[in-house]
Amino acid sequence: MAKYEFERDGEKIEIEVDWAGDGYEARIGEKSWRFKLLKGAGSGSGEQTGGGTVAQDASEPNVAEGGEVLSPLSGKVLEVMVNVGDSVKSGDDLVKLEAMKLETVIPAPQAGTVDQVYVNEGESVEEEDKLVTFKGE
Repeated sequence: MAKYEFERDGEKIEIEVDWAGDGYEARIGEKSWRFKLLKGAGSGSGEQTGGGTVAQDASEPNVAEGGEVLSPLSGKVLEVMVNVGDSVKSGDDLVKLEAMKLETVIPAPQAGTVDQVYVNEGESVEEEDKLVTFKGE
C-alpha cells in the first residue's frame, strides 16, 4: 500500500492506494474508488465507489519476461521489503521508491518466490530498471 499526504486549503488529506489484482483502490477516509491504469500516470479510467475524483497512481507492476519486476519510474529506493527466498502473494509490497517527494510501493503482480533482488536502499533507479525477479507459483 502506498500512502500519500496532500494539503488542500490548509487541510491535510491522506490518500491510501492499494494494488487490487486488476487495478487499484484509492481511499480517502471512508470513501474509496477502484480504477485501472491504462498507460502512465494520469491516463487511467476509474470506477467511483464514493464521491469525487482520484488522481492515478504510477505504481502499476511492470513485469518483463522471466518474472522480472521493473521500476515504473525513476527515483530513489527507500526500502526493499523482500529477500531472496521469500514467498510473496499477489499484491504484497516488494520495494518502496521515492520520486519528487512522493513514495510509491511496488507490489508483486502475482504469487511466487523471490529469486533475486537487484536494488539496495538508497540507490537510484531509472524507469524499467530491474528491481526483483521472482518465480511464479
